[in-house]
Amino acid sequence: MDFVKFAREYAKNACESDKNIFGERFFDQHLELAAYYGGLLADRIGADKEVVMTAAYLHDIAAIFIPDRIPEHAVLGGEMAYKILMENGADESFARKVADCARTHSSPVKEGEGTREQICVSSADAMTQIPRPAYWLPYSLCKKKKPFND
Repeated sequence: MDFVKFAREYAKNACESDKNIFGERFFDQHLELAAYYGGLLADRIGADKEVVMTAAYLHDIAAIFIPDRIPEHAVLGGEMAYKILMENGADESFARKVADCARTHSSPVKEGEGTREQICVSSADAMTQIPRPAYWLPYSLCKKKKPFND
């Protein structure tokens, strides 16, 4: 199975779900960009591109489906990604690598602190904020406890 394509469709459908408080644009404004940048980084540093891109599409799955647990979304997302992949025919090693990338995406992963794939996903996640700052403004206000409409 093409797990990058599978994860892309899964994430796209999740973003179109009425459970997604971030809106369907979360897919193209964040997840699609994370996969794009992750793929570029994987090529650049010799990481497993399939792991990186699959993880990039699934890394925020818990934020979409369990938004009231955002502080824990990376760990929960790793667990969810692992389960989703295992239920859809992935081998355990691949699913574990993707889950590890999702689990560590919210903080910078430096060389020597994680795998190349984890470095790519955590970096790509951060890089998505560069080309789309207006999209991210409401989220930064949330962190400051301000309502979206202020």
